Amino acid sequence: MALNNVVQGFYFSVKLSGDSANTDAEFQEVSGLIASTVGNFTDNNNDPENRLPAKVKFENLVLKRGVALTDSDLIVWCQTVLGGALVSPIQLKNIVLNLNNEQGLVMESWNIVGSLPVQWKISDFTSQGNEVLIETLEFSYGYIETNVSCKN
Repeated sequence: MALNNVVQGFYFSVKLSGDSANTDAEFQEVSGLIASTVGNFTDNNNDPENRLPAKVKFENLVLKRGVALTDSDLIVWCQTVLGGALVSPIQLKNIVLNLNNEQGLVMESWNIVGSLPVQWKISDFTSQGNEVLIETLEFSYGYIETNVSCKN
């Protein structure tokens, strides 16, 4: 059985929608593209719980990569929000997340709407190891749009 319709991830690229055409450095790991809507409800204490649709809840988007030494629109925005001591208005932005194949062609794309940086983290430093220093960026967001126009 051929698996021609299965998207095999090679790497992810990220850019802020509307800021520039520049794509941020590639990310090795992306998680948090999760939407759930089921809640438990009961009419009174004697009835069994029912699982019914509720308000849609989205997990935080988490991006991980080796530390890139160049500034990007994404990193500048994160530093402005997380290091700004709330002296200027916080801007929500849309993040475009692309799944690229080994030739660099976009296989799937998601628009992460109304994003806000909530955490920036660098992995622990150890002088005995020679591991890659990992940067983790975490964002809350309003909702996800799937861009089907990029599919082959």
